[in-house]
Amino acid sequence: MAELRLPLRLLAVVLAVFFWSMIAPRDGFTWFLEVLPVIVVLPLLALTYRHFRFTDLAYCLIALHAVILMVGGHYTYAEMPLFNWLRDALDLAATITTGSGILPRALFPPSPPAKSCCGTCRCGRVDGCFSS
Repeated sequence: MAELRLPLRLLAVVLAVFFWSMIAPRDGFTWFLEVLPVIVVLPLLALTYRHFRFTDLAYCLIALHAVILMVGGHYTYAEMPLFNWLRDALDLAATITTGSGILPRALFPPSPPAKSCCGTCRCGRVDGCFSS
């Protein structure tokens, strides 16, 4: 049970943000598109937890990415109050929304390269290789 403590806490946070984000989002279709990866991946992670256990760091990063997606879906990145406040406080010409959506997607790609371990890689390596 101790090994489930962190993943269950992260699940509670993600679900709380999910239910908050669905209350009066700025644009329903944008919310759906931003939250769709969370809706698909969260059940998959829960169903495969006992067979494909990730590290606690991986679960923390996945939860952080999910929260960013859901908050971005609720406000849309262009209308995020935090970024509007930063724009006004720093006297910027435009909001700094580009990095908020691109940086997490660069740090946590949706589909990492799959490891080929069947020994039949095109490169001829027997111990496996990474293929895209």
